[in-house]
Amino acid sequence: MDLDCQACGACCHGDDGWIPVDGRDDPPAPALASHLVLLRHGALTRRSLRMVNGACAALVKQGARATCSIYDVRPSTCRALEAGSPECLAARRARDIR
Repeated sequence: MDLDCQACGACCHGDDGWIPVDGRDDPPAPALASHLVLLRHGALTRRSLRMVNGACAALVKQGARATCSIYDVRPSTCRALEAGSPECLAARRARDIR
């Protein structure tokens, strides 16, 4: 199965509302930095990608296509999810993308 990550966007949706950005992404590229939000929990500060209506703010929807506007500088969390992996296929099933 040939899966095009730049046409899908299934893994760019989430129930938790945030996509974590960790220290492997330092310093964040300007295109990535414009989508970051700092979340403070007491003394702990987390960086995450903003979510809008249950999808990453960097996701651009064009009809049935969904493209990542920061794909070349996407965070390591996003890079770790490989096309065709069990997690990818589960996200595609959840979004009813074949």
